[in-house]
Amino acid sequence: MEALWKWTMSKALHFSGGARWYEMLMAERSNPYFPLISGSEQGNRSFTVAMLMLILFCCSLVDLPNRVSLGPVSVQGALTLSYGGLSLYMWLYRPTSTLRIYHGMSFIYFILWCWASFIWHEVNKSGLQNIFVFMTFFTLIVLVSREHARDGNFQNRIRKYLKVAVGIAMLIYFPSLVTDGLGNERWISSRGFALFALVGLAMLLSEWRYTQKKRWFFASLGVLLTITLSLSRTAMVAGVVLLIVSRYGFKGAKQKLKFFTFVATCLGLLGYTVFNFSPIQERFFEGDTSLSIGGIPVNAMGRTNIWDTVIQSYWNAPWVGGGAGSAESALARRFGVETQPHNDYLRILHDYGMVGFSIWFACLVGILIAAWRSWSKADTQGNISARNHMAAFLATVAIAIASLTDNVVIYMFVMAPAATLIGLSIGMQPTPDRGSAVV
Repeated sequence: MEALWKWTMSKALHFSGGARWYEMLMAERSNPYFPLISGSEQGNRSFTVAMLMLILFCCSLVDLPNRVSLGPVSVQGALTLSYGGLSLYMWLYRPTSTLRIYHGMSFIYFILWCWASFIWHEVNKSGLQNIFVFMTFFTLIVLVSREHARDGNFQNRIRKYLKVAVGIAMLIYFPSLVTDGLGNERWISSRGFALFALVGLAMLLSEWRYTQKKRWFFASLGVLLTITLSLSRTAMVAGVVLLIVSRYGFKGAKQKLKFFTFVATCLGLLGYTVFNFSPIQERFFEGDTSLSIGGIPVNAMGRTNIWDTVIQSYWNAPWVGGGAGSAESALARRFGVETQPHNDYLRILHDYGMVGFSIWFACLVGILIAAWRSWSKADTQGNISARNHMAAFLATVAIAIASLTDNVVIYMFVMAPAATLIGLSIGMQPTPDRGSAVV
C-alpha cells in the first residue's frame, strides 16, 4: 500500500512540478510536523485559522450565493473553486506527513481517478466543481488535523466558529418560517439549510453529551425542530438518527437499557409526527407515490424517473464511469433541463464507475469505522476527546444518509464543515481524563 502511495504521489507531483515537495516530505517523515517555509509559525497558524473561519462563515449562507451570477458561474460556483484552490495551496504551503495521519486511506486515489475521468469524458463545469468539492473535503481534513495536533486550543476556536455559522444560518432561515410558512425557500433552500444544519447538529449533540450544559440540549433541540419545519424529509430522519446515536452508551448494561428506551421514545415521536402532522404527512404520502418503502407508497417527488435514467446511462461504462459531471449531462439530455441525480451513490457510480465507487465507498466506511473506534475508546476511558470523535462520526453518518436522496457530496456548504469535524477527530491527541458526562 505504501509503495503504491509513493509511486502515485511521485508521478502526480512530478507532472505538476512538485517533485521537490515530495522529496522533502519523504525526507521529513520522522518529524510529524515540519513547516517547509520560513517565517513566523504563529503567523502561519493565524492565517490558516482565518481561512477556516472565512470558509465556515461563507458556508453558513448555505446556497444563497447560488442566486447571484458571475458570468458563466454563480457566486456559489466561484466560492467552490476558491475554497478548493485555497485549501490546496495551504496544504502545499505548510505540508505535513499525511502518511502518518492517513496511512492506508484511499481518498487521494479517488481524487486522482476523478481527474483521470476527463480523459474519456469532456471537461465540463459541473464535473470541475464536483472535483473541487472532493479536493477541498480532503485537504481541509488534513489541514484541520495537522493544526489540531499542533495546538490543543485549536479545536475550541473551530468549534466556536462552527457554532456561530450554525447561528447565522438559523437567523437567515428561521424568520422566513414565520413570514412565509413551513418549507419555504425565500432566502435559502429548505433542503440546503437542513443539510448544513445536520453537521451543526452533530457538533451540538457532542457538546450536550460531554459538557452536560443545558444550553447545548436546547440548541440541539432548536436545530432539530427547525430541520423538521423545513419539511426536508431525509434530513429530518437523519436528524433523529443522530439524536439516537448520540445517546449510545459504551459502559455496561444499564446505559444500554437507557439507550433502547430512548430509541423507542424517539421512534415513537418520529412516527407520530410523520402520520399526524399534516404538512409532513402530505410531504411523505401525497404527490408522486411511485416509490414504495416497506409496502407503503411514498412521495418520490420525481426521483424515480431521474434514478432510472442515471442507472440506464451507467451501463454505458460500468467499470470506469462516464466521467465527472456525466450524470448531470445524461439527465440534461433526457429531460431538457439541468438537474441533479438526487442520489450521491448513483452519482459516484455513474460518473466514476465501479472502480471509483469502490474507492469512495471504502473511504466513507473507513472514516466511519475509525471515528467509531476512537469514540468508543475515548468514551470508555472518560477522555474528553470523545466529543470530537463523536461529532465526526455523526457528521459522516449524516452524509451517508443524506446521500440516499440528495446531492450532499457536491455541496461545499455541507462537506467543508463536515471536514473540519473529521479533521478534529483525526488530529486529536490524548488529554487528561476528565470523566464522561454521559447519563
